[in-house]
Amino acid sequence: MWQQTLNELRVELELTPASPILIKDGRHNPKPHPDSDRRDKSRPQIYFHRSAKRSPERPRSREGRGFGNYANPDECFDMAFVHSRTPQGDRFYLPGSSLRGVLRSAAERIVGRWQPKLVGEPFNNPAQDWVQRERSALHRVTGAQIYNRAGPIERCFGHTALRGHWRCADAWMQDESQAAVVVRDGVGINRRTGSAQNDIKFQFEAISGGVFQTTLTMVNYELWQLGLLAHVLAALDDGTMWLGYGSHRGLGRVQVRVSRMLWRWYGQQPDRAEVPTPIPSLAALAEQANVTLQHDYGWHDSSLIVAIPLAYSAGTLVPDWVWTPTQDTATDWDVAPWRDFGPLLPLAIQAWPVPMEQTP
Repeated sequence: MWQQTLNELRVELELTPASPILIKDGRHNPKPHPDSDRRDKSRPQIYFHRSAKRSPERPRSREGRGFGNYANPDECFDMAFVHSRTPQGDRFYLPGSSLRGVLRSAAERIVGRWQPKLVGEPFNNPAQDWVQRERSALHRVTGAQIYNRAGPIERCFGHTALRGHWRCADAWMQDESQAAVVVRDGVGINRRTGSAQNDIKFQFEAISGGVFQTTLTMVNYELWQLGLLAHVLAALDDGTMWLGYGSHRGLGRVQVRVSRMLWRWYGQQPDRAEVPTPIPSLAALAEQANVTLQHDYGWHDSSLIVAIPLAYSAGTLVPDWVWTPTQDTATDWDVAPWRDFGPLLPLAIQAWPVPMEQTP
C-alpha cells in the first residue's frame, strides 16, 4: 500500500489552550527526599525552560511562607512542561505522539458509536492476530491482505504489522511571549481529616496562552476518513477529549482551528472548471493506476461522493489544491466542508463487515 502514493492531504492546525495544559517533561526530576530509601541522594540535574516568564515570578516555598528561586533545584517546581532546544532557543511544544494518541482515542470512541465490534485493542485485535498466525504458519502475507483485514482504526493509525496512514507532527509554540506560563500548587488531602497531608505538596507548571501549530498528514486516505477527521477534530475542539496531565483536574482543554488544507493527487486530477471541486475516491485513483487489477485492498469509499471549493495552485513539482477558511476565526464544524465530510463516516462504518473472529 505504501509502494505507490495516490493522494495526500495536509491539514494545518492551530491549537489554543482553553484551560491550562501540561505535557510533562520526563527529564525534570526534583531532588530526592532526605527520608527516601534511595541510595543515591545526590542532586540530579534539572532541565526546564530557563528563559520562559512564569507567574508567579518566584516559586512559592515548599515549606512555610514566602518564595524561592526557580534557579535553585530545591525550590523549583516538580513537573515541567516539555520543551526542546532549537537554533532559535528553547521552545515549548506538544509532542506529536501525545496528539496522535488523543486523536486515536477519539477515533475509537466515534467509530464505536456505530459499530463497537470494529474497535479492538491497540495491541490485540483480529486483524493483527490473523497476520501473526499466518506468519507463524509460514504463509505468505501480502500488504493488500493485511490492509483488507484491517478495521477503520487500524487503517488510519496502523498496528504492529501495518503502518498508519495518519502522521501528526509536533505542535510548536509560535510566540513564547504569549505562552502565559503559570506555576500551580497541588496537595494531597487526608481522607480522614479532610486537611492537607504532610509531605504531599507539589508544584507544576502549565501553559494557558499562546498558539501551537502543527500539521496532520493523511496519505492514501479513503473518503470516509475525511468524515472521521471532522468528527475527531470537532470532539477535541468542544472538550470531549483533553490533552496531557490533569484532565480530571481541569487541565488540558484546547480549541482547534483548521487554518488550511492542502490536497495533492498523483494521477487523476479533478476538473479545474468544476465548482465545488469533487474529491476523487481512493478506489477510483487505484483503478486508474491499475492497482485494483493486481490486488484487492477492500476499499470502502467507491460509492462515496463529496465536493468542496478548492483553489488550484500550480506547484513546482505537483499541482496543489488549497482550501482556506473564509474568516480568520474559530472553525465552525456545522458549515462546509465539515458538514459534508461528517456523513461520510457512518455510511462506510455501517456497511463495514464485522471481523470473522468477532462474529458470534
